[in-house]
Amino acid sequence: MGDRRQELERQLDQLIAGFGGKLALHVKNLDTGEVIERDADAVVPTASCIKVFVLMELMRRVAAGDFALEQTIPVLPEQQVGGSGVLKDLSAGIVLPLRDVATLMIVLSDNTATNMLVDLLGLAAINRNIRSLGLQHTTLVNKVDFEAIDGDVARFAVSTAREFSQALEQVAQGSFVSRPVCDTIVGIMERQQYLDLLPRYLPYNPYARELKLSTELRIVNKTGFYSGVRCDTALLVLPRCRLVVAAFTKDCPDESFSMENKGSVFLGQVGRSIYDYFAG
Repeated sequence: MGDRRQELERQLDQLIAGFGGKLALHVKNLDTGEVIERDADAVVPTASCIKVFVLMELMRRVAAGDFALEQTIPVLPEQQVGGSGVLKDLSAGIVLPLRDVATLMIVLSDNTATNMLVDLLGLAAINRNIRSLGLQHTTLVNKVDFEAIDGDVARFAVSTAREFSQALEQVAQGSFVSRPVCDTIVGIMERQQYLDLLPRYLPYNPYARELKLSTELRIVNKTGFYSGVRCDTALLVLPRCRLVVAAFTKDCPDESFSMENKGSVFLGQVGRSIYDYFAG
């Protein structure tokens, strides 16, 4: 193990020791195969990161001809639920294209949009698709139903860092269904507006595309958060390599939702350490 890798391992150990919660991490350099991991096979809550698999099942069904991204569906009152998103505050009955519903589910982690798609696709079908990817522990347990979750976010969804990383790798490599399907998934995830976890301290301008500015870093991610839980799953495209990163924290003593939540800051520090190692 080289000196730079040893220094990264030391940094991660130091960050974890000072965190107070638990970290499950899997990082893979898709160009060299190098892996960095911590408790990568622990089954952990994913919070809203699981919504990536809802998007994957939607795109699989679109490719099969079952649905079209341009077709519309209504927001039903029974699908509106609290938590993240904007559809909870809009009028029931409004009609949206599936592409917009999927985009809201990912970029704003909209819980109502998630329930709309889970109802459309079927929870069992989403889990069958997950199993078809070779993932044994990843499961969407419930749609967003806070009574069913009852304070335990593991009753919503679970995975492992290794399994989630494997799924992201299939998307990054274009091997899930087809390259056009994967490109659509990446295109939606790249519009992510929650950038306060792994990307928190990275040199990234989320408005570079709109401002027609060049950028050396692309971030394609989906976050998840709950009391004591912060999670981020990402494809990071650096000038020298592409990384898939799955990072899940739990049991954080800071259960607040402040901008400086200890779990959020911790993941930002982890993200920066990983970035500096691979970008250096």
